[in-house]
Amino acid sequence: MRLADFIRDHHEAILAEWETFARTLKPAAEGMSKAGLRDHADEILTAIVADMASLQSAAEKCAKSKGSK
Repeated sequence: MRLADFIRDHHEAILAEWETFARTLKPAAEGMSKAGLRDHADEILTAIVADMASLQSAAEKCAKSKGSK
């Protein structure tokens, strides 16, 4: 299974683990809502999957690994 497929198939479980971990980051996490703890996590995972699923040449992959787009 490709990593992008794994992330897509387990999206909600990953978000739940993210939330569980974020809740341990005290004092910042104290009193935060579920939405606050998951802040931007959904968008980050979606962007990662989209990026991993896009076709890239070897040169594009190399450039991206060095911080270029």
